[in-house]
Amino acid sequence: MSLKSILGAIGSFFKVVEVVFLAIGSIALIVAGFGIMNTMLMSVLERTREIGVLKSIGARRIHIIQIFLAESALIGLFGGILGIIFGIIGSAGMNIIAKFALASLTKMPAEKVAELPAITQIPLWLILFALCFSVIISIAFGLYPAIKASKLSPVEALRYQ
Repeated sequence: MSLKSILGAIGSFFKVVEVVFLAIGSIALIVAGFGIMNTMLMSVLERTREIGVLKSIGARRIHIIQIFLAESALIGLFGGILGIIFGIIGSAGMNIIAKFALASLTKMPAEKVAELPAITQIPLWLILFALCFSVIISIAFGLYPAIKASKLSPVEALRYQ
């Protein structure tokens, strides 16, 4: 087997891995979205009296919505940053494993393997897209709890135990 055919096979393998990770990531994104929604609903429930106080001193519905959407956006931002960090670490790990596999298959010297280009690369645009997308998804899933919080009656909210 030539080096070119081995690199092609490894590249094909990583394309399949990429599709599998995309599917897993999509499912994880939906689950995380519902987790954010649940967290925000619990936040609304725990802060019902605070919402009542805010509304009784003049806060409008849009202000309550903005507070809860900002909280959702921060959750998405921190989650996106953590996801990017883990993605970069995972990509670097896959590159190391691929280079070791290539070295063992071809009996190539270690210094030659170290000179090979990375098999997986994460472009800057993808990192920025992932960060923006995580914030957008968290805001989308935080919209229902924010609207629910804004519809609370000040009198009922202040009576809530």
